[in-house]
Amino acid sequence: MGFIDGEIQLISVKNDCLVADIDIYQDKLYMATYFSGIQTLEIGVVS
Repeated sequence: MGFIDGEIQLISVKNDCLVADIDIYQDKLYMATYFSGIQTLEIGVVS
């Protein structure tokens, strides 16, 4: 994940993990991928 022009952008780090949709719930980012199922990423606040 990164910011470009003030907007959140998803940046691919694996060629075989194409993301179809994302959702944020509490402190986790849920990513629905085409070939790897649901992936989760714990997110936190950067101060």
